[in-house]
Amino acid sequence: VLNIPGTTNGYPVTSIASNAFLLRGTLTSVTIPDSVTNIGTCAFDQCYDLTNITFGNGVTTIGLGAFIDCLGLTSIAIPDNVTTIGSQAFSLCRNLTNFVFGSGVATIGSEAFNSCIGLASITIPDNVTTIGTRAFDSCTGLTNITIGSGATNIGQYVLNGCTSLTTAAIGIPSIEDSLFTYSYSGFNAYPDLTSITLLESVTNVGICAFSACTSLTNVSIGSGVSSIAANAFLGCTALLAITVTPNNS
Repeated sequence: VLNIPGTTNGYPVTSIASNAFLLRGTLTSVTIPDSVTNIGTCAFDQCYDLTNITFGNGVTTIGLGAFIDCLGLTSIAIPDNVTTIGSQAFSLCRNLTNFVFGSGVATIGSEAFNSCIGLASITIPDNVTTIGTRAFDSCTGLTNITIGSGATNIGQYVLNGCTSLTTAAIGIPSIEDSLFTYSYSGFNAYPDLTSITLLESVTNVGICAFSACTSLTNVSIGSGVSSIAANAFLGCTALLAITVTPNNS
């Protein structure tokens, strides 16, 4: 059990250094004080038995690979003071089943949740503006995702390998082909994805936006959509119904 002090030798503790607790196999619980603002690169990398993290009110940045391969983590609630979840921050946390983003998170780094196969549902709130490349790559247990209206910077292959995805609700104002792109061509990327809801905040559906969603059967279009580009649903041969809200002129 680790309780990081707020001060040491008369000085405030403001950062957890890179590799600080790398491979501490017996570590089960960590409490981070309010004085800490940054959790460094791979700070708790491969702490396999870590099951509990208490974040202080001062943490703003969770660094690259900070909790990578922490197999004991099952549930995490990010406090509102955190603004950045770094690349690979929770990558390979295979037993993580519940993750809640705080209202301050603006950036989800590349591969932040790569191979988190235990995640079944994820909600990305409106405050998130950047979702990095392959952020949820190979989350094979993910069945449902909701993406809020704030994401304006989205990397490639965000949902690559999410082969169990069945439903998606999307609020991104302009949906481009980067969201559902897949790194392997000629492959049924999302074999179980049958339903997509475009929330009220969506205004534009870009070229080939859903061309990888070949199993899609139902699309619900909200009141804000004013433009659907060429080939937006190219290859969606299973599509049976398109429902448009009466409020959309």
